[in-house]
Amino acid sequence: MGRAKKGPKFAVMKKIVTSKAIKKPQVSSALYFTYNTALGPPYRVLVDTNFINFSIQNKLDLEKAMMDCLYAKCTPCITDCVMAELEKLGQKYRVALSIFSCDLVTSNFCWIAKDPRFERLPCLHKGTYADDCIVDRVTQHKCYIVATCDRDLKRRIRKIPGVPIMYITQHKYSIERMPEATIGGEESCVSWLKFFGVHYYSFGLIFGQSGSGKTTLLQLLAGLSEPTSGSIGIQRYGNDGNPCHSPEPLPPEKVGIVFQFPERYFVADTILNEVIFGWPRLKGSLQLKERLALNLQKAITWVGLNGISLEKDPHSLSGGYKRRLALAIQLVQVPDLLILDEPLAGLDWKARADVINLLKQLKKELTVLVVSHDLK
Repeated sequence: MGRAKKGPKFAVMKKIVTSKAIKKPQVSSALYFTYNTALGPPYRVLVDTNFINFSIQNKLDLEKAMMDCLYAKCTPCITDCVMAELEKLGQKYRVALSIFSCDLVTSNFCWIAKDPRFERLPCLHKGTYADDCIVDRVTQHKCYIVATCDRDLKRRIRKIPGVPIMYITQHKYSIERMPEATIGGEESCVSWLKFFGVHYYSFGLIFGQSGSGKTTLLQLLAGLSEPTSGSIGIQRYGNDGNPCHSPEPLPPEKVGIVFQFPERYFVADTILNEVIFGWPRLKGSLQLKERLALNLQKAITWVGLNGISLEKDPHSLSGGYKRRLALAIQLVQVPDLLILDEPLAGLDWKARADVINLLKQLKKELTVLVVSHDLK
């Protein structure tokens, strides 16, 4: 009769059943997709040293160019490591700063540290190597966009899920790993659409699941993005159903767009400044300003904001009134087509009812096109 085999020792069995052997890192549900769905405006952009250098070479204002890229308020963040690397660049870089556009920089070398638009982030670690500092920071806190032109740093950032990358291409900023971001070689978001029709002074609805390209289509119609292929035109029809004339381009100035959660895109400190933020400031446009001022009074009354002081902070308004303000900003321009992206998102039942009643009144004066993923 053979000898029985010895069972594994207790320490070995303990090592097998311990929770440490099967422990998995906890990941936010916002990172289950190809981008961080929890990331929204106002955006905080972590700026690398070479990104500042290339921005100066391309004569780009950091904050303005970021807002042109993301269509939202952006706050450039400068770490102590980046400031230390800037100081090491020497006299040649000081000259570049001093001769650059006077409205962007001053003769002071530390203009970045003192610019109130930028946020300074202190570093508590040893050393001044900015790349390691940026990688460690975004690994722990995925609330930043990393702005860099360094190929090696971009390679390291791409290994971290949920961190978008901003870089410079063709003398402007571009973004990757963001919703609706376009990178060379990717498949088009909207490639199947030939035409769709909306009647004058009516209420149109674009319905589709998340990621189907609804927001991309809106940005194309509003002129905020250019199609990678094909073109966008408008064909007008008469009452008899026959075309009035040949298709013509859709002028962006005749299209108003209200994004999802438009309150995130407010940049002014008063309601009045928010409404007139995009008004012309050139001499000789007095007639245009007078027309816009008249439209302002109509729009404020139209959306029901005439009982609120125009000096009030727009961020202090309730959710429903923030949507009303966003509509008033677009109605001042008197668009032929008003586009709304998820206008009821994040509102309670009363605010939803108020916005729906307002939209019913709007369709009597202009054409309204609404995008939603929920028919309810």
